[in-house]
Amino acid sequence: MVVVRMKWLLFLFSFIGCCLLVLHVAAVDGAQATSYTITNARGPARKLDGVGGLSGGGATSVLLWTYPEPQRSQILDYLFLPNFGASLHILKVEIGGDAQSTDGAESSHMHNPWDEDYYRGYEWWLMREAKKRNPAIKLYGLAWAYPQWVSCRPGSAMQGCTNDIYTYPNQTATYIVKWIAGARLTHGLEIDFVGCWNERPYNDTYLKVLRQTLDRNGFPNTKIVAPDGGWDLANDILRDPELAKAVWGLGAHYPGTTASDAAEKTGKPLWASEDDSTYNNDIGAECWARIVNQNYVNGNMTSTINWNLIAAYMKGTNWYRAGLMSAMQPWVDAPSYGSWHKDGTWTAGPMIWASAHTTQFTQADGSWSYLHRGDGAAHLTNGGSYVTLQSSATGDVTMVIEKMSREHSACVRPNLPAYSTSPETATFQLAGSLAKIPYLYLWETHWAYYEGDTTREFVSRGRVPVTNGKVTLNIDVDSMYTLTTLSTGHKGQHPIPQQPTLFPKKHTDNFENCAISSEGWYFTDQNGIWECVPSNDPDHGIVMRQMVPLKPITWGGDIRPHSLIGHRDAMNTSLVVDAYIEEPGSSVLLGVRMQGTDDSQGILFGVDTSSTWGIWSSISAVATKPPIHSGKTVSVATIQAGQWNTFRIDANGTKLNVWINGRPLISDADVSSMTASGHGLIGTYQYNQFTQFDNFQLYSAYQQCGKRSPKAGDPVSVVECNSEVGIVPSSTWRYSAIPNQKGGSNVNTSTISLINEPNLCIAAVRAGNNDPWWLQLAACNPRDPLQQWAWYFYAIAPDTEEPSYIYLPAFDRCLDIFSGRAHIGAPMDAWPCNKNGNQAFFFDFDAGEIANEATSTC
Repeated sequence: MVVVRMKWLLFLFSFIGCCLLVLHVAAVDGAQATSYTITNARGPARKLDGVGGLSGGGATSVLLWTYPEPQRSQILDYLFLPNFGASLHILKVEIGGDAQSTDGAESSHMHNPWDEDYYRGYEWWLMREAKKRNPAIKLYGLAWAYPQWVSCRPGSAMQGCTNDIYTYPNQTATYIVKWIAGARLTHGLEIDFVGCWNERPYNDTYLKVLRQTLDRNGFPNTKIVAPDGGWDLANDILRDPELAKAVWGLGAHYPGTTASDAAEKTGKPLWASEDDSTYNNDIGAECWARIVNQNYVNGNMTSTINWNLIAAYMKGTNWYRAGLMSAMQPWVDAPSYGSWHKDGTWTAGPMIWASAHTTQFTQADGSWSYLHRGDGAAHLTNGGSYVTLQSSATGDVTMVIEKMSREHSACVRPNLPAYSTSPETATFQLAGSLAKIPYLYLWETHWAYYEGDTTREFVSRGRVPVTNGKVTLNIDVDSMYTLTTLSTGHKGQHPIPQQPTLFPKKHTDNFENCAISSEGWYFTDQNGIWECVPSNDPDHGIVMRQMVPLKPITWGGDIRPHSLIGHRDAMNTSLVVDAYIEEPGSSVLLGVRMQGTDDSQGILFGVDTSSTWGIWSSISAVATKPPIHSGKTVSVATIQAGQWNTFRIDANGTKLNVWINGRPLISDADVSSMTASGHGLIGTYQYNQFTQFDNFQLYSAYQQCGKRSPKAGDPVSVVECNSEVGIVPSSTWRYSAIPNQKGGSNVNTSTISLINEPNLCIAAVRAGNNDPWWLQLAACNPRDPLQQWAWYFYAIAPDTEEPSYIYLPAFDRCLDIFSGRAHIGAPMDAWPCNKNGNQAFFFDFDAGEIANEATSTC
């Protein structure tokens, strides 16, 4: 397959900018001539249910609503505004359950049975904004976690709990329907679809009860899509007519573009109700373009929903940049979003424009349907696919064509089997009533990866004639096209934002401007929920308070309440905050240099109302394992319920200092064995501890690398990625090896050279077999095996589900972060390949950076 690819590359270099991508009747040299018939003679097939994005699972949009204007509205326009950007048909949101659901926790509308609040969190706001831009957008709610009380004995004060949402199905269904009613009564929003329990076992009885509860409460039009996992529910539906009546459609996650035979037999709408989850560079966009088409071509699926809607969550949590676009820098003085290319150009995001090829030229209003597979939807002869849709209301027609290469379109999951692609000159013969179409509008996208090629995203090629019912198109690899009767397509453009910056070195918040029931700006709750509420103390006004009474029925591995803030790469840190413990036996937990989400690792200081303090290195160790350092606070302060205390925790170099009310408690404690950088943290030891926080201050210092001109002999070390700090010449690379599965005789290699210093390459310095081979810059030598790097590529999985790695095939040594401690400035070496996270590197063609999947560093 690599040999075929190289032939195509030679062809591409010869023809780019000349005759590729231009509509022709004659074939282009080097491209095979193919023909396809597009007919609506058999009428419409399945209705298009829509292309969508998923906010949640979890806290994936947490930073979005903290953006200042006009940047916040600009981002929302790119997502939702018709004929502007992604123009999504569906917005799917998490029904918050007070528990970790991937990148954080989202707030429940009912922390306990007698508590209802339909302003908590940001999903209500996001749905309103989506509807404001597109009143026709469909809304879909799904729970990842549930408050524990739904499993408790009905009518009790949260007693007799089973940790099972199906123990009392009427109680759980009522909880969900109250969320749907809150959307209608509080926000004027109608929820079109609702699910069961994300990627957890479904229950036939519960699904029937949910349908009954919806109908009984005035929501007969809210359809159930389930199970949001695999296709196994189909077998139960075929056996149970009552269940078949309750469930409107089947939703599977990451189906690999295929549905089960049983799912097809149900005759129900089939959805990829969560898909993609891939890093949002060009490879992520190609994955998205391929599956939106092929989910129908291969699997008869009529909706594909991307997890996630927008990567608006902090670096250092899970699945970095796995969204339709990025919005991770909302800082008031320097808001930035979108993606920067190595040449200094900016894009809202390649996945935005991949979406637009379908969404701007169709509607999910019930009038648009796919043509039958074989009539208007099929695979292309030389790799790729096409689908055709038609509106019963207007007669308009849209055809979407994609030719995504195996090397550049692998999604995170499932494994993408090997296949080949090559250019073709395709003639589409329009038949049936389509033969009368006089012309079509052409839109084109091409993603470039190698020297001499140029990326073009969602470019209008104008109106092209249809002659004798035929239209001929030169279809290139790594490209997609839309042919449509609609003239309404538009590539929207807001002013280009400034380049990204790190979290502010100084951040303070007294929460007085925090919306009641929301978390403070830039905080990301991980376990438990923190909300701004009025205090009973006029000196403190609005405070942040832990709200969850019982450990939820979790989706992840929740341990104890905590919320993160700041930047994963902050090294020397000072955190100052006032804390108020409401009841005896409760606690205050503070952290700096925190890494990770559920069981965050870092430097944790905790104290409770016994005035006993401790230092721990992980969330799971707090108050359960012997502390690294411990003692009593009585020499400086007595910690008791009902009083405010001011805490300060400083980590500088290898030393930790802690003060209470301005008096030193811990002086120069050794933390050299603990993490070197990370987020700030507030928390409590347990649920049911309702500690309040106020007057928060976080001061951060970052290590700066790559500011001077590089030279031969310079060591190669870990730096911030360009997506965090903008394009930095000393960490922007040229690398042309074709991604491949490791092994075999066709492994392709190349040097890795600096774009601005093309004569400087990454080289390994050979040493003993058991020693690190340090990396340094050296004069480029394409014959030196210590400079010839290959790229094993499965997919770009930001949680290293199946790591990509870059290696020296002559020595079976991989790019490696020495000792696995990925702080900025950490040295790089070539180490025997082991597939650990410190070796999980991939090359980002867009930004010209060598990025690590596990640590989001470069």
